[in-house]
Amino acid sequence: MKRPTEITALVEHFGHDSAVEDAANGWASYCPVSPDGNGRYCGTPMIITQLEDGGLQYELQCGHSQDEARAAPAPLSREVPGAVSLKAGGTVAPGTKFRVLDVAKMVSELPPPVPWQIDGLAVRGDVTVLTGDPGAGKSLLALTLGGAVARGESIAGIGCMEGTTLYVDAENGGREIHRRLHSLGIPPAGVNVIEADGVDLRDQADFAELDALVKRFTPALLVLDSLTAFWPGTNERKTEDVAPTLYALKRLAERHGVAILVLHHRPKDGGEYRGTTAIAAAAQLGFTLGKVKTDPDRTRRRLHCWKCRPAAEPEDRWLHLDAEYGMVLVGVAEPYEDPDEPERVAPARHALAPRLLAALGKERLLLKDLAERLGINPKDGTLRRTADHLVEADEVVRGNDKRYERCRVPGAIGPKEAGTVAPGTPHSSAESGNGHQPVLEEYAEAEIERLRGKGLA
Repeated sequence: MKRPTEITALVEHFGHDSAVEDAANGWASYCPVSPDGNGRYCGTPMIITQLEDGGLQYELQCGHSQDEARAAPAPLSREVPGAVSLKAGGTVAPGTKFRVLDVAKMVSELPPPVPWQIDGLAVRGDVTVLTGDPGAGKSLLALTLGGAVARGESIAGIGCMEGTTLYVDAENGGREIHRRLHSLGIPPAGVNVIEADGVDLRDQADFAELDALVKRFTPALLVLDSLTAFWPGTNERKTEDVAPTLYALKRLAERHGVAILVLHHRPKDGGEYRGTTAIAAAAQLGFTLGKVKTDPDRTRRRLHCWKCRPAAEPEDRWLHLDAEYGMVLVGVAEPYEDPDEPERVAPARHALAPRLLAALGKERLLLKDLAERLGINPKDGTLRRTADHLVEADEVVRGNDKRYERCRVPGAIGPKEAGTVAPGTPHSSAESGNGHQPVLEEYAEAEIERLRGKGLA
């Protein structure tokens, strides 16, 4: 059936061909209305039927009117299938990957509120990575949150907006999934669980099938358990192997307005996530669930945020994961304070950054060596987060041997073999050409000011 201009405009509105599928006497698509005007469409399935006179009839299940659905892509109808006119920048061919934003409008209007699906943890249209050691309770917490979303209630002090949950499990198998669903008291409606066997999201067909599941169930929350199980055989330390799938998940979240919660593992050395920094770069939010080694209460868990792009990083949340009479109970726990180290406080990332750079100097050091120089526990998460942040900011490079070294700054003063020295940094004798390195105390203040200007101090 030849698609009329109005249907082609709908494809352009969504930005991908699979948004409209041929059906008997018409087409199957999704409601294109943006309820709050933030660019995320309603997404509820709809049927468009072609009448005998050539007109189109929209059948929506969400409550939006036919006129509203028709009006959303209407501005494109006059130009499709030719060029799509944009207010700034002339014309762009249909299917373009570039979109001109209305800067004047964005500057003059307040941004829309963050569309939290799970308060302080998961946002509609964004990807959250939840990491933890094996047995920490990542899957149990994710399933519990999925049930709370289905009920529209709070769990362990964490508020959840009501909606459906789609839980796709590629790790635990049918028997374990059954046990967990029963022991957690998951509601029989509102939580759809899919067992994924042999799925590889790097494969376009498998990813398209995941996209089709999201279209079918229209979840508010999508949980993927776990990250590495969905790309078997991938070296998770290689950005080129990991990043394409993660960014595809990010686009899927934006396209469907769904909050995606991806479960992943922590490394043995105590970092926040295992693998390449592309994992943190692609996620909008990142959390770690774990036990504190010195805590005598083995049911207590700390939920720690290590990245939160949509808002300020929330404080640590303390939870109880306990079993009683065959049921798993999740509740609020009292924060744990180590009695052996009452005054020990992990240094803030911004305060630690200049100290780490000064300790690194011109050498190539392992993280444990840096920790020793700084007098910090090598498993302190703040140390690793600071190092990772400096890598992302192009201040530090991490080699394949896990050693860190400082990047060179264009126009830096200093001998070729020296570490990075900021332009204009005061030198004791390097400027005279004798090759001596500056004394750390002499340029520490200048270094702090430079980092402060980059938001690192």
